[in-house]
Amino acid sequence: MIYRDGATGKVEVIAGMGTAPKLATLEHFKKGIPRGGPESAAVPAALDAIVTLLSRHGSLAFAAAAGPAMELLGAGKLAATMTQLIAVEKAASDRPAGLRAVADCFYRGPVAAALDRWSQANGGLLRAEDLAVHVTRIEEPVKADYRGFTVCKWGPWTQGPYLLEALRIIEGYDIKAMGRNSTDAVHVAVEALKLALADRDVFYADPLFEKVPLDALLSGEYAAMRGEVD
Repeated sequence: MIYRDGATGKVEVIAGMGTAPKLATLEHFKKGIPRGGPESAAVPAALDAIVTLLSRHGSLAFAAAAGPAMELLGAGKLAATMTQLIAVEKAASDRPAGLRAVADCFYRGPVAAALDRWSQANGGLLRAEDLAVHVTRIEEPVKADYRGFTVCKWGPWTQGPYLLEALRIIEGYDIKAMGRNSTDAVHVAVEALKLALADRDVFYADPLFEKVPLDALLSGEYAAMRGEVD
């Protein structure tokens, strides 16, 4: 998620991308790439990202924020899990403690234990240990200027920055003169997106493990070179 504080204008990224379980090793997948099933499942990160957002910037309790989802869920395992999380929050002494209790129940408590049991019973790689060590990272956004606007995206652990590169390429063309939704304008946009996506495929990775040359990819010099017409 990208959050912008209305009072200060500060923008931050709340990283809700789950990591791979410890058992998801290269050696494991050398034995064969599964066509389906739970082996590809990452640590479920969305819940902690939401709790982190509520803790840092919100005023609602988890139960209130989850209310619309509960109305849609009806019965079933997900509804039962949400009910369980709401119950542990209500048992806490105050709002901050309640939000911590929600995260602990999911990542280090009975929900984590149930996920571990289900994963083992169904050939998955996720274990309680993976959930227990999960943390939500808070990051600076990747930024690029486009015609007087500052556009913010997530880091290269997502595909987000490719849009910034595409905008930098498009900036070298007089889109306004081409006319809105004209053939030329659409052609320039599509080709810029294709070029940026090609760079995504080559360069993007988890920056905790690989060096990603984002400064170079988003530079004006590189955009001008990429946008040259043969």
